[in-house]
Amino acid sequence: MKDLETQALIDGKDEQELDDSTSASNGPKYPNSSKTSTSGTGITPWLMVKGSQAKSKLSKRRLRIVLTATAFIIFTILILSTISSQKTTPSTPSQSPVSPLIPPIAKKSSSTVTVQGINITDNYTWLRNYDTDPDVSAYIQAENNYTDVYMIPTLKLQQTLRKELSESALRLRQRGLINNRKRDYSVDTSLAGGCETIDDRMSSFWEFGLYVYWIEYPGSGTYPVYKRRKRITQSSPSTSCGCFFAPEKPEQTVLDTSLMIPKDASYFYVGAFEVSPYNEDLLAYSLDLTGSERYTLHLHNISSSTSIPSTISDTYYSVRWAPSTEPRHCVYYNTNDEKYGTPMHIYRTCLVHWDTVETELVISQTDPTLTANLEATVDGGYLFAAMVGQITSTHHLLSAPSGPVSSPQQLFKLQIGTLNDIEHRALHFYIRTNANGAYNFQIIRLPVSRVVNGDFANITLDEIVKNLDSHNGTMILQHSSTTYLEKMEVFRNHMAVWYRINGLRNFFAFDLTSEPTIAQPIEFGDTNNPVKQVYALLPSTISEMDERLYRTSNTSCLVFSNSSFVEGKKVWAYDFNTSTTTLILDSSSPPPSLRLEQTRIWAPSTDGVKVPISVLYPSNATKPMPLLLLAYGAYGGTIETPYTPHFDPLLKRGMAIAICHPRGDADMGYDWYLSGKFEFKRNTFLDVKACMKALVDQGITERGRIAVLGRSAGGLVAGSV
Repeated sequence: MKDLETQALIDGKDEQELDDSTSASNGPKYPNSSKTSTSGTGITPWLMVKGSQAKSKLSKRRLRIVLTATAFIIFTILILSTISSQKTTPSTPSQSPVSPLIPPIAKKSSSTVTVQGINITDNYTWLRNYDTDPDVSAYIQAENNYTDVYMIPTLKLQQTLRKELSESALRLRQRGLINNRKRDYSVDTSLAGGCETIDDRMSSFWEFGLYVYWIEYPGSGTYPVYKRRKRITQSSPSTSCGCFFAPEKPEQTVLDTSLMIPKDASYFYVGAFEVSPYNEDLLAYSLDLTGSERYTLHLHNISSSTSIPSTISDTYYSVRWAPSTEPRHCVYYNTNDEKYGTPMHIYRTCLVHWDTVETELVISQTDPTLTANLEATVDGGYLFAAMVGQITSTHHLLSAPSGPVSSPQQLFKLQIGTLNDIEHRALHFYIRTNANGAYNFQIIRLPVSRVVNGDFANITLDEIVKNLDSHNGTMILQHSSTTYLEKMEVFRNHMAVWYRINGLRNFFAFDLTSEPTIAQPIEFGDTNNPVKQVYALLPSTISEMDERLYRTSNTSCLVFSNSSFVEGKKVWAYDFNTSTTTLILDSSSPPPSLRLEQTRIWAPSTDGVKVPISVLYPSNATKPMPLLLLAYGAYGGTIETPYTPHFDPLLKRGMAIAICHPRGDADMGYDWYLSGKFEFKRNTFLDVKACMKALVDQGITERGRIAVLGRSAGGLVAGSV
């Protein structure tokens, strides 16, 4: 079974056998073109939406592998069917209303394109035309019908798996029901002076401005409720990093989405959630109720729980507030281009006396390879329009501490292949960039005055890095061929730099009060112990490195989380002043009945490069085991390895889980990503095949019992192996 976006291959046939089986006929053979009903399975809607209507997500956070409940149920059922079949080809279900049960075969319609003088023939280009060619819809419908019929014997198993997945997701979200009772905050007397700490149900929380925010899922656990409470400020070294809440300050509901989402909505997704750092009663949030990624932006007054009547339609993910003069409050956001369907425009809407709005276009991006996004420094002083592609970015200044600039001002000359991030502290901008051949990135510092005055608008960062002294710049952290500088965070007096060595993430802490000095790296992985090389270390409580990260600059504490395949999320606070770490939250782990083991192994690829594989399996399982392999291999992303409750149904039935980290991802450094793109894309596919071979060679699984799961770019990988 294949759909156009997610593909699975049960490794029982080689590529030649698959090619032969799909070329038996040039015409479509679609059994039972009328819809076969399997009410309640949820299979057909998933295939129709994901296969025929969904668009690739431009944001990296939406390009990662997303295991939706329905998708995972389908794969779980297919895999469990494979286990029970003991590598034999499944027979036609006796309950099937279609006899014989014939898999649909896509017709061949030859199309030739010439690329760099080479003629390439594609028999399946017609499948792209889902919105104009009725044969595409008919083919997808036939695949859905075939799936429904094939899966009839598993209806009971589907119900069981759906129940298990729903319960695990709800347990992870709620961590105990709230039931509208008053929260019992814990008082930790072991901390300096005693203080109120994070509650164990606040697994997703963040500090921003004067508040601590968190998300709850009361009742059925479907609709998130955003809450906040005044935070305690780390005003002196004696204030512990384990202290969060100011005494006697009550919690406040910021947004209850159950009141905003229509009861008949079949889909919803919260896109932006941005409280103004300049007036913390103002909230901008966006909702997608159709799955189209065209969001409606709402402006909300938190204290009065009211929203302005007019909304802003067709926005994308990026939203930020900017300084302005009372009574005006201005919010910036990006919108999609009608021609390309990607975010290429940035608008500004200003509130005047709450009931009046003024909207204007701020800047548009004309290059379709770049998207228009908004980025703000952590201290809220500067707002930028970031024009970002996969290998290129450039920034325009939109707002400074004094307010919006008269017109967007480009900071540096655009240079294809150069990426940069910008932060601010005191009189300097801190810039993480790969300019001048620093493929694993470096961090430099430039004077704010020279940047905002336009001194570098016609100079590339390559030129600046080559001659830092002449541009009043400073090298803060040099490029290293072995250390990938993945992210930087700049606070009032300190800086944290997240980095990777040998595929393992850790962070440095810097003191910025004098000349930048580096503290001892905070290391989690043990390079000598493969069991300790599988973990997910992340800033704050986010689950992906490219998610929106909310921070407050006026702090001496760095909140971060750590988890693994076999351990639930632990949230910590690192004290920049004392270099000590405090555990502030210990969330759930796998059920006690599941005894699990994890490890990391290495697969030699065809050119001798070693590819890391993260492996999880039940302790009591007999090897070789059936195995689910996940891979992505694109856009310089990573697949994190935290505890994932969706894996539980497979693990308790004796399956292993493996994540291959091929070239095209950035686990081993930015050059690892570059080695799997463009003319080197073939390396991604070879690496995944090498992962499969290594898992077999080491006796973890065996040929014929491997399923490969991927979505978007991962679907390309799954279809290639």
